[in-house]
Amino acid sequence: MSRLKSHRIRIDRLVFGGVVFCAVLAICPLIGLIFDLFVNGYKQIHFDFFIQVNPTPEEARLFQSAGLLIPGGILNGITGSFSVVAIAVLIAAPLGILMALFMYDDHSSRFSNFFHCLIVSLMGIPAIIAGMIVYLWMVEPFHSFSALAGGVSLAIVMLPMIIYSTLDALNTLPANMKEEGAALGGTYTNVIFLIILPAAKDKIISGILVAASRAVGITSPLIITALGSSEVRWNVQEPVSTVSMLLWNFFNNPSMVDMVWTTALFLFLTVIVLNIIAKSIYHGQIHT
Repeated sequence: MSRLKSHRIRIDRLVFGGVVFCAVLAICPLIGLIFDLFVNGYKQIHFDFFIQVNPTPEEARLFQSAGLLIPGGILNGITGSFSVVAIAVLIAAPLGILMALFMYDDHSSRFSNFFHCLIVSLMGIPAIIAGMIVYLWMVEPFHSFSALAGGVSLAIVMLPMIIYSTLDALNTLPANMKEEGAALGGTYTNVIFLIILPAAKDKIISGILVAASRAVGITSPLIITALGSSEVRWNVQEPVSTVSMLLWNFFNNPSMVDMVWTTALFLFLTVIVLNIIAKSIYHGQIHT
């Protein structure tokens, strides 16, 4: 018996060591990427980077050849990202919560099962497909690229994530909460909006923030819906740039390599901060 126990202990340690080795092997490239991002990205960080619009390729080439920091920044991308993501959240959050409530309340019907399969399929659709759909819906009929069209395309991408995060949040509630609310004399609407949703609001908000953090880094649907702009624009009916779009534009210009690293670092930190806030809200460390 002791021989069998020692054999199992050796096997357990061997497997544990293999898992740790594979984990370290997998995380090393990520650590190296983050290290390169910080080493190369901090060079271009200055105050003007956050308060000026992006430079032209000619300006970047002249300053780079002189050994100076590239002038300008990504203000038009920051404001554009805020506008587009805000529009997407305003569209996707209410729809996602209502759809999740339907699936939570009527989870056994055939239509609910079909709806569930539809949402799963929607999660697997590439983001560029959402951009093409919105292009046919809004851009081509009105002959205008806009922040609104970009927001709608991101809302399509965010919608299934919000639905499932909200549904998971609702499923963590006690199963008899609705019956208890009805027993106290509350109507169905009062029970849903005054008891069920407030009880799960932290997890719902957390899911919305995670979906927004993903939307911040999406580029492909915005290229054919928001188009881009070298100016700061707050009109949702006009084309705008986002941080991810500027990153793509900088990447296509060899003279803006330094801007690529700094913009990527800013985008990376933005996503990390949003995810940290979402996790803190989920675990109750930040009260909403």
